[in-house]
Amino acid sequence: MYASHKKDINRHKSFHPLTFQNLSRVERGLEKEEEKKKAKEQRNAELLHDQEQRRYDDLVISASGDSIAARVAKFRQVENIFAAEEDKPALQPEAVAVMGQKTSALTFQKDPLEAKKLTQKRQRDDVTTENEKGGSEGQSFGGAGRKEEERKVSGSLVTGFITKSDAAQLRKELDKLQKERHDPLRRVEQFQNRTVAAEAKRRALEARAASNNSRGDLQKDIIHSRLQELLDMKK
Repeated sequence: MYASHKKDINRHKSFHPLTFQNLSRVERGLEKEEEKKKAKEQRNAELLHDQEQRRYDDLVISASGDSIAARVAKFRQVENIFAAEEDKPALQPEAVAVMGQKTSALTFQKDPLEAKKLTQKRQRDDVTTENEKGGSEGQSFGGAGRKEEERKVSGSLVTGFITKSDAAQLRKELDKLQKERHDPLRRVEQFQNRTVAAEAKRRALEARAASNNSRGDLQKDIIHSRLQELLDMKK
C-alpha cells in the first residue's frame, strides 16, 4: 500500500510546481513577458520620436516654404511612410562614431546635410563681414547692388534653420490660428457674412435683370412709336 503510494508520488513528481523543469518553464515565460514589455516600450519611444519629428517637420515646412529644409522634411516624411508600409527601419540621421588618431575618446560625425548647412551659413557670414569691412566710401550705389545680389543668393540658399524660440512661437501662432478657425462664434460670423454676400449678389442680379428688361421695353416703345409715325405719314 505504502509502496504503491510512493510509486504514484514518483510518477507524478514531474508535475510538481517546484521541479526544475517547471521552474525553468516559468522563468522562460517571465523572460518572454519581459522581452515583450521592452519591445513595447521601445516601440512607444520610437512612435513618440516620430511624432515629435513630424511636428518639427511640419513647422519647418510651414516656416521655410519651398526651401532645402522643407524638401528634406517632406522627403523624410514620405520615406517614413514607405518604411512603415514595407516594415523597414525609418530614414533617420545617424551619428557615426569615429576613433581619433591621437585621442582615445570617441568623436561623433554629424549628418552630411547638417554639415552642408553649417558650411553654407558660414560662407554667408563671411560674405556679410567682408561687405561690412569694405568701408563707406563709394558704396551708396554699389553697396546696394551687392546687397541685392547677396539677398538673392541668400534667398536661394535658405536652409530653413529655426531656433527653439522660433519653433515655440510658430507653434503658438499655429495653435492660435487653429483655435480661431474652430471658434463657434467665428463660424457663425462667417455663415452670416456668406448669407449676406449671397443675398447681395442675388439682389444685384435681380436689379441688373430688371434694368435690362426696362431698357428692352423702352427700345420696344421707341420702335413702336416710330412705326406708328411712319404709318401716319403714309396716310
